[in-house]
Amino acid sequence: MIDGSSPEIESLDVVVVAYRSAALLGDCLDAIVSDLRGGTGAPAQTGVIVVDNASPDDSARVAEGRDGVQVVVSPSNLGFGGGCNLGAAAGNADYIFFVNPDARLEAGCTSRLMRELASEPSLAAVGPAVLDPAKGYRAVSAGFEPSLRSIIGHYLLVGRVPLIGRWFAPLQLPRGTAERRPDWITGAALLVRRTAFESIAGFDESIFMYMEDVDLCRRLRESGWEIGYVPEAVVYHQLGGTQGADQPARWMRSFYAYLRRRHGALYTACCSQLAGLGLGLRAAAYAPSRPKLARRLGRAAGEAILLPIEALHRATGDA
Repeated sequence: MIDGSSPEIESLDVVVVAYRSAALLGDCLDAIVSDLRGGTGAPAQTGVIVVDNASPDDSARVAEGRDGVQVVVSPSNLGFGGGCNLGAAAGNADYIFFVNPDARLEAGCTSRLMRELASEPSLAAVGPAVLDPAKGYRAVSAGFEPSLRSIIGHYLLVGRVPLIGRWFAPLQLPRGTAERRPDWITGAALLVRRTAFESIAGFDESIFMYMEDVDLCRRLRESGWEIGYVPEAVVYHQLGGTQGADQPARWMRSFYAYLRRRHGALYTACCSQLAGLGLGLRAAAYAPSRPKLARRLGRAAGEAILLPIEALHRATGDA
């Protein structure tokens, strides 16, 4: 935690991976530059690196028009983690701040995160509170490792039940939580020590999109580091701002694949069905008052329920 001292702030690279981000990237970069210039105790050496992840739009042109922005062009779409690794390799600062192109830093965000990381040698990475600018959904900032227990606690709301709730650590931290050492923080705005990041070879590039942040944080923790959540620092995130309507279903597919790699088919099928049940009940509850949110939840619920069935069909078909 932060005390009254002011630790030395080291150099920083801000990495933004752009794919179909031309409409959002300019505002994102403006917010980054404004925050870096206006924050107290900001690092003396900073760099902003934009990775054009083979984007079919004008993302690269938008970035190239900004003073002080280094553009790295990838010949192919490497996915989020691969793009982040490419951007990190283009810099050499002590800290790396990965920021989504559909995210907007609130004033003071970067310096607050930097002070937290500099003050706590046990921390590999820290993340801010991530809020929805339009309040159309609950943005996700951090949480605990996906497991049967955390899925029951989150999707079936058992984590909110007095007395027994403490046994079901939340998959996603509720807003206003006092928890400051979660298992993972969102990749939408993730500040990490370069030494820690490079020690585990960065993001796992076999994960194309979604859950790469959870996987990164897990591997950091397995290497002896801690993960920090700093709710005083704020980022506004337009969820899926660069994605299409099938974003909830694609997230659920990545979630399923992550669990399958870690726990096997039967365990993952149970988790997926329970998540689908919880999401479906929420979709029904929100349908009258928040139809847009209900549709998102419904897509994710359908995917969660169908994934184990499809996996079983493939397994029996191959047999």
